[in-house]
Amino acid sequence: MLNERAIKIKLVALILVLPVFYVLSIFVGSVDMPINDAFGALFFQPVSNESNSIILYNFRIPEALTAVL
Repeated sequence: MLNERAIKIKLVALILVLPVFYVLSIFVGSVDMPINDAFGALFFQPVSNESNSIILYNFRIPEALTAVL
């Protein structure tokens, strides 16, 4: 049986890794996209291409948020 300290360490590690996987899930997809567009979408800046904007805002970001929840 795990002690309380080990459980807390694992929980903190999982919480610290969660944002990394959130960002990775936005970058990775079947359509290649410039990193600038993906970072811009994370901070609500304009995206250079309309199709990239649709992919990011309608598919990748909602998918990543759903996975986090």
